[in-house]
Amino acid sequence: MADILKLLQNRTNQAILCLLAAEPSYVRRTAALLGLSESEVTRRLRAMERTGLVASEWSHIGRNVKMYRPATETVHVSFAPDGVRIGLGGGREPARVVVDPHPVVVPPAGHVAGREAERAVLAEAPVAVVHGLPGIGKTALVAAHAAAQSAPVFWHAFRGVESLGWLVNRLGVFYARLGDSSVLAAAEGGLAPADQRALLLQAVVRAEALLVFDDVHSIDEPRLREWIDDAIRCEAAARIVVVGRRPWPVPPGHGRIRVLALAGLARPAIVEMLGQHGVEAGDHVLRMAEDALGGHPLALRLAVEAAQRTGRPLEAVLEGLPAEGLDAYLMEEVDAHLSPGERLCLAGASLFEAGFTMADLRAVQPKARRGDVLRLQRHGFLEPRGAAHALHEIVRTHFRARLDDSRVFHARAARHFVGLGTLEGHLAALHHHLEAGERDEAMRLLERNLDLHEFRLIDAGYARIYARLLRVLDDADLPPRLRAIIEDEKGDLCFAEGDAAGACRHYEAAYAYFEAHPEGWEDEDLAWKRAMALDALGRRGEALEVVRNALPGAPPGRARVRLEALLETLLEPRKGSPEG
Repeated sequence: MADILKLLQNRTNQAILCLLAAEPSYVRRTAALLGLSESEVTRRLRAMERTGLVASEWSHIGRNVKMYRPATETVHVSFAPDGVRIGLGGGREPARVVVDPHPVVVPPAGHVAGREAERAVLAEAPVAVVHGLPGIGKTALVAAHAAAQSAPVFWHAFRGVESLGWLVNRLGVFYARLGDSSVLAAAEGGLAPADQRALLLQAVVRAEALLVFDDVHSIDEPRLREWIDDAIRCEAAARIVVVGRRPWPVPPGHGRIRVLALAGLARPAIVEMLGQHGVEAGDHVLRMAEDALGGHPLALRLAVEAAQRTGRPLEAVLEGLPAEGLDAYLMEEVDAHLSPGERLCLAGASLFEAGFTMADLRAVQPKARRGDVLRLQRHGFLEPRGAAHALHEIVRTHFRARLDDSRVFHARAARHFVGLGTLEGHLAALHHHLEAGERDEAMRLLERNLDLHEFRLIDAGYARIYARLLRVLDDADLPPRLRAIIEDEKGDLCFAEGDAAGACRHYEAAYAYFEAHPEGWEDEDLAWKRAMALDALGRRGEALEVVRNALPGAPPGRARVRLEALLETLLEPRKGSPEG
């Protein structure tokens, strides 16, 4: 049901629906009328039947064929704080579904060997800070804790692209479902970051929920780190778990905050974990698992996998471990005995920092097969993330380093993400274009962002990662117009961060191009932003001059209306001035 909007957006699906609206039809006839293959029509009809857009029944027209017809004449779309509501009308009771724009995906709770003391702390502590090495079992432990909660659970694993504004919007939707729409209303109203931060903190204080902030070591936004500091220190109704590789700084004297430094598994837990994999181990093997592996769960799992793939006893694998480079050695052992299909899947999956779907994987690795993906998941190489999958960093690093031609893969990924038509897809496409060395393609996306205002990466909270991508282009040999576009975008980034002086410098650099090349681009929007930045610096006279110079040539429309409104504001007497 959640795919209805995506299906309706496709023009081929629209043609099929319009054809069926004229009269019911079967696959071969529909394919012939539309000039498509029968397999393509079958795939599309089945997808639309699953969502309730079409219905089918068997009929006899010389032979038995399945006839398709529209199952509904209308689709109703409405917008609510908890998502997009879709209703299918027609001659039956309307079906309704909520398409969640911000789904909260909690990792599945598998069996956790040992960790009884840690689980007891999580059950009692209002705030817990969990840290440890990659693969030590942090996420698995907290996911098991989350599964045992009766309260609503919010979970987010940070990737380094989020901002405080992004988190306000995400948590705002979460709290709106709990009956508190104040945060969401504030986000939509455009409050300043300090006000958003305070309001979000109040919601945490009021609402009973479990908030899990995973991979906090990836956070790149100082205001986000400051907000998490505030949240774990306050007397809140919500319970909070912070998960990362490094200890989160906790001030002394905060008895509500418990710190869990995860170490390797003790011997009873190693026995339990090996038993889950069908391995019975004697004292010698257990001692080597403790000494050579330090009880590290992921390393232990890789050692078992290497033994099973090579047909060697686990004892022989452990005895052959090097003193250094343990993870790399185990990955090589396992890699050597993967099937070609499994290796293809892992190579393609290594491009995705976050979760990926089967469609994402096939976009970069067309030969990927679902059977191989399911096998890799069963053996622990792929971690399920809702309807998606994710690679552990150790596995991702290993296979990314072995890509035959990483630029080809990145180019495929860029084309795939552009086709998604989303903000996140646009951002990912920029990254992959640059990794593929396709700077011209990256610049075309930037031009769309600026000329058409198609993607608002800064407003959506992706300012920092966007800034990093723009810095990659700094040393490029660009024509003046494209250099001006980058300067304009850098000005927007500075202004969003409250740096009006930096914004002025970048806007003026961009404006210098438009003065020299007046045929290149209309500059009303840039003039409006320059004037805003100058006024923020207290240079109102210069701001007025910029607006007055731009207004005579501004055509009717949004840009002119904004300039006129700004002129009125600039002409108002300042508070404390003689006129005021």
